[in-house]
Amino acid sequence: MNQAPLFKCEVEAILCNSHTAEHYGWRFWGCRFYEDSGCGFFQWFNDEDEKYRSIRSQRMKIGDLQAALDDTKYELRSALNDVQLKKKELKGMKMELQPRSVFWFLVIAV
Repeated sequence: MNQAPLFKCEVEAILCNSHTAEHYGWRFWGCRFYEDSGCGFFQWFNDEDEKYRSIRSQRMKIGDLQAALDDTKYELRSALNDVQLKKKELKGMKMELQPRSVFWFLVIAV
C-alpha cells in the first residue's frame, strides 16, 4: 500500500476521495487538518503503484504456499512409503505366524 506522505505540518496525510465533477471518486492524499486551516497539502494517490505492490505481494505468497505444498506432498509421500513398507512387513509376519498356528493347533489336538 502507498505510504502516507508527510508534508508541511509534519503529520501524515490522510487518504481522501474526490467529490468534484471532474475527478469524482479519485483518491488523493490531503492535509489531515484541511478543514481547520491546514497547510493545504494535496497529492494524487498513485493507484497503479498499489496494484503492482499488491500483485507482487500476492505472487510472493503464492510462491511461499507452493513451497509449503511441495514440502507437504514430499512428507505425505514419505509417510505413505513408510506405511506401505510396514504393511509388507506385517503381511510377512502374518505369513510366518499362520503355519505355526496351524502346527500348534495340530499338536494340541493330537
